Amino acid sequence: MEFRRISLKWSDINMAELDLTKLISHFAQSNKADGKSPKTVSWYTEMLMDYVKFLRSTERQINL
Repeated sequence: MEFRRISLKWSDINMAELDLTKLISHFAQSNKADGKSPKTVSWYTEMLMDYVKFLRSTERQINL
């Protein structure tokens, strides 16, 4: 089976359709792959999720 890597540029992505929680999850996986400590990955994730909660509480019109 052949896999083809899709190369996207930020300009190719519709920002209105981005799911912030999915981006946070991908960021956590990237940090793990970079060898960051579990505590660091957890802290980053918690801080970003707290930010998402803040945005939801202010009823911002974003894709969460």
